[in-house]
Amino acid sequence: MANESTEWREETARVDGANLIVVKGGSGRPLLVLHEELGHPGWLKWHAALARRRTLLIPHHPGYGRTERVDWILNIRDLAGFYGRYLKDNRLAPVDVIGFSLGGWIAAGEQSRPLAPITSELRRSLDARLKRYYAC
Repeated sequence: MANESTEWREETARVDGANLIVVKGGSGRPLLVLHEELGHPGWLKWHAALARRRTLLIPHHPGYGRTERVDWILNIRDLAGFYGRYLKDNRLAPVDVIGFSLGGWIAAGEQSRPLAPITSELRRSLDARLKRYYAC
């Protein structure tokens, strides 16, 4: 991780027989953060800033970091369904989401499903804030 800190911890969630590694930190309503195709960069300043008001849930996509590959995930729609199962099994739905690049594609795939567990409240309101935090 980019910043070793007690602000976050790693947890393992069981999803459809696979171990999903989830970085978790902060307090407040949950916020799902889906990383880009390069993987999770570590706990950064903007994570810490958002974690003051929200519980960040940052899963390592299957095949990234220490999360194992899942054979039946063949496309973004499958991956979105995998995260939908994670949210449902952990009673997190509906949840706000931030997705970066690949993560945004996954979030859009999840949003398009009937009874999607992701809300769109933050998509508009956080864009300017995240740009500011990235500048830190």
